[in-house]
Amino acid sequence: MALPTGSKCRVGIDVGGTFTDFVLADTETNQLTFFKEPSTPSDPSEAVERGILGVIERAGKTPADIELIVHGTTIGLNAIIQRRGAKMALVVSKGNGDVFEIGRGKLPSAFDYRVQKEDSLIPRDHVFEVPIRTWPDGRTDDGLDEAGFAALVGKIRDCGADAVSVMLLNSYRAPEAEHGLATRIKQALPDVLVSESADIWPEIREYERALVCSLNAYIHPLMNRYFDRMEERLTRSGLTAPIYITANNGGTLGFSTARSRPIDTILSGPSAGVVASSRLAEVSGTERLITFDMGGTSSDIAVSLKGTPEFTTHTMIGDFPLILPVVNVSAIGAGGGSIVWVDPQGILKVGPLSAGADPGPVCYSRGGTQPALTDCFVGLGILRPDGFLGGRMKLDRDAALAALETVGRGVGLNSPAETAEAALRIATAKMATELQKLMAQRGLDPREFTLVAYGGAGPTHANYLAEEIACRAIMVPPSPGTLCALGAISTDLKRDYLRSVRALIAAGDADFASTLTETAKDVEAEAALWIAEEGDIVGPVTTRWSADMRYKGEGQETMVDLPESAVANADLASIIELFHARHDALYGFRDDHAAVEFITLRAQVTGQMPPLGFPAHDPDAESNAVVDTREIFVHGRPQMATVYRRERLKPGSELTGPALVEQEDTTVWILPGWTGRVTDKGVIFIERTQA
Repeated sequence: MALPTGSKCRVGIDVGGTFTDFVLADTETNQLTFFKEPSTPSDPSEAVERGILGVIERAGKTPADIELIVHGTTIGLNAIIQRRGAKMALVVSKGNGDVFEIGRGKLPSAFDYRVQKEDSLIPRDHVFEVPIRTWPDGRTDDGLDEAGFAALVGKIRDCGADAVSVMLLNSYRAPEAEHGLATRIKQALPDVLVSESADIWPEIREYERALVCSLNAYIHPLMNRYFDRMEERLTRSGLTAPIYITANNGGTLGFSTARSRPIDTILSGPSAGVVASSRLAEVSGTERLITFDMGGTSSDIAVSLKGTPEFTTHTMIGDFPLILPVVNVSAIGAGGGSIVWVDPQGILKVGPLSAGADPGPVCYSRGGTQPALTDCFVGLGILRPDGFLGGRMKLDRDAALAALETVGRGVGLNSPAETAEAALRIATAKMATELQKLMAQRGLDPREFTLVAYGGAGPTHANYLAEEIACRAIMVPPSPGTLCALGAISTDLKRDYLRSVRALIAAGDADFASTLTETAKDVEAEAALWIAEEGDIVGPVTTRWSADMRYKGEGQETMVDLPESAVANADLASIIELFHARHDALYGFRDDHAAVEFITLRAQVTGQMPPLGFPAHDPDAESNAVVDTREIFVHGRPQMATVYRRERLKPGSELTGPALVEQEDTTVWILPGWTGRVTDKGVIFIERTQA
């Protein structure tokens, strides 16, 4: 797909639960234009259409000027967490019908037998067994005759399934039988979407492979409908630019790939923000980062070392383990819409329920009656009621105070301000507890890291969190409220491939060397076809190789990064030594005499997108950045805070807390005892000045 002739602008979109964010980048002038639009949960494409036209108009452009649209969304993720996906059926090999009930055979809690296992994604009476299986050596038994197939189709039709996942035993080794069965089902039921496990993710372990395939099928109809509506709306608005979707692995995918593999997009929004933060940190010379993305619904963190985001192949999506490579983002707490309430024991709580975009916090005046964290910021004086979204959305401070007073009476607090500050302390403590636990699991100390604050509420709440965890500093990007949208148009095309091999290896093993070479060539050929389909915009292509390996008898694999030369030359001695070294680094020992098992070959293929320049920070030198002083309730008493306008701050400006920095997409709150400094890139660094 070629770029439109004469076009010169790109638009990044991030659909959140409360707001949809937009960034338009002019590739000729490097100017960035930002825009936020309240999300429309009933039809997210409606907010996308309004917002993209709004950002184009603000930038003084036309739809014909747009060369590329990159879109990030959590629609699929929210559907899985809230169990709002398709009505599903699962087809498995005979004897494997309880694959979801058995899972990994672990108890939900080792300490309490009363804890119930999570509900299965697919009801047991919608799981259908067929007499087809593949053996570990690749042989296939197929006992499904025409009558049996007709009965299978009838069962799928009768259960009313919108989507079907097919997972046959050992299909990762030889997918032909699974593919043949899936094709027959598609032909017999053309209105039902069918996912094949070996096509989605051909990795060993039936439970995880079945789950990835089923999650893909679960959100497939929902995502297809959304993509159809969005494409229709954008075309109707005169936008003909190619559309790409941000992916879980910090890259982007073409529209057709995202349609067939929506599972690759469920963490697309959060991953784009982490990638943008890492690139900004490279420019700023900061290597050890904790990214803190606080939006309207939730708060997420990720760790970045030496400018590189942390990746994982094992994460949880709601109740379900996911084995796809993803940027390692963890949810740690509440968002701006999280509701403040009192439990039956008279304890003040924050979340997990959220007011979302509709009705939203009480101050939105859309019918909300329960105060949220945003109402706390408004009640304390941190958010200016007539400055939200640049003044496009007015907030009702009196309504927020009244709602906070009602909640406060339930716990004996004397004023709405005390209730608001207590709620923020509770939310901060919850976040800090989760963050410190996650950092400890990685062997990392938060005191050595800089907190990167973004999302609509991130810069407003970050100083509370940094003070709680004793973080060394806070970094606030120039437009933090729309950073995920900016990250979307800053990422390269990227997709992950794998092949499960599963063999004992030794230096000089000619048979496995030949297998490794052929497997790598097969991956490269598949990746080349994908790159060719993604359009003329894709530049140089690179491949990053890794392998899952283990000592014979171990129950879990270790991922080892492999140099391209080791794969190209099938240098088994080097590969084995890399595994020993990695195992020693992780677990403190190596066993040079133990047999080594090679399980999976992985490849991350990256197609470079045309680089995007960023504007230099050039504020109006004649303007005074101080625009006001405002009374804020902080640390139990009212204090006067200096109020600045972000676009007027000059490099080198110092901001002594208590201070507020207002901009259209967020408000930066600097606590007493902290001082902010503006860098030549327009980033605000906030550091502690008092113990």
